[in-house]
Amino acid sequence: MRNESSHGSRSRERVVENVYRRRTKDGSAVYEVQFRDVDGRQRLQRLDARSERAAVREARSVLAQRDGGDRVVAADLTLCELAERDYWPMLEGLADAGRRSRRGVELYKNCWRLYIADALGDLRLGQIDAATLSTWMQSLRARGLSESTIYGALLVVRAIYRLALRRGLVARTPLDGLDPAELPRPKRGGAGRVLTEQELAALVRHASDYYRPVVTALAFTGLRTSEVLGLRWQDVDFVEGELHVRFQLSRDTKERPAELVAPKTRASERVVPLWPAVERMLVDLLAAEQRQGRGRDTDFVFCTRRGTPLAHRNVARRGVGAAGEGAGLGWLTPHDLRRSFCSLAARRGVDPVAAAELTGHSLAVWATSYARSYGRDQRREARERLLDHGFGAVDPDECADTLLTREPSETLDE
Repeated sequence: MRNESSHGSRSRERVVENVYRRRTKDGSAVYEVQFRDVDGRQRLQRLDARSERAAVREARSVLAQRDGGDRVVAADLTLCELAERDYWPMLEGLADAGRRSRRGVELYKNCWRLYIADALGDLRLGQIDAATLSTWMQSLRARGLSESTIYGALLVVRAIYRLALRRGLVARTPLDGLDPAELPRPKRGGAGRVLTEQELAALVRHASDYYRPVVTALAFTGLRTSEVLGLRWQDVDFVEGELHVRFQLSRDTKERPAELVAPKTRASERVVPLWPAVERMLVDLLAAEQRQGRGRDTDFVFCTRRGTPLAHRNVARRGVGAAGEGAGLGWLTPHDLRRSFCSLAARRGVDPVAAAELTGHSLAVWATSYARSYGRDQRREARERLLDHGFGAVDPDECADTLLTREPSETLDE
């Protein structure tokens, strides 16, 4: 169906109720449907039909859509106007309530500013169709952007149109018209590192005294940095040997100091076991904190000498990164430690459902984005385990009988 027509009524003739035929300069017939949309405005919509019968059928479809409460003609808003009026305020409100991370909102805004605003921002909602999005994605690929970056940009466009659909501003989203083959395909799991148990232990040993407690927690719990930094002593249960993840610490910015906010997802609010290395570290840390007059239930577990929570950036660079360099493992990030926890759980045969629960992810995300292979060593382990159950094994007695009964090979006469 074409965009809304702007032609006057003098050049039109009525075919049936609501359906009109108009002659163009070259004498061809163009069919239009006239109706009142759900917003109360009178509309004149050009149809794709080329015959009177097809025009009537298409007009009935349009009117049925209108009668079902769906807007037929998109609201007279640009994508930028909708984002500024409805979408960004909604995200900010969710962030204030702790249902969205501040960092995630900033990532969406940066993505909009860098890849979307100039190309699509000034177009009206009804002007953006699947062909427009396809051309836009082709331009991003021509700039050399990765599939992951294009995928993130398309997520923002998808989210804005989803809101427009819920608000009744559009009848459908243009993303529905994209062919699956042209959609971005980001690599799953990324190219991060995975460490063995021995490498994780070496990392902890080479951490500085100041950052060793938090590096130990990151290495042996599988928690996110924000979750570790958001722990308070009331979240540590030495009796049951468990950690309760109830909050996460937001990043400190110029506009807003770090604060405790709700976990990233519902699955993120969980209970994880205390491993012996973590428990011993926490016992020693609590004793040291109490000598400094801290260590109360509401005090942060990992804090500065002034009692304020550690900064994300310092933990990543001065804690994990420096320890990795000191241990000869190269530069590491806290996310490498989380990925290693997931991968070791898979390698050591932990139940996948339990492993996903420990990391606060769904089973699908845990399996596709976090659990990674250790290569040759893990393939050898898999081979030995299958051989232990007789898979692909050869019976020695059967092999000997085969050798005895094998007929001698014939020789050629010279």
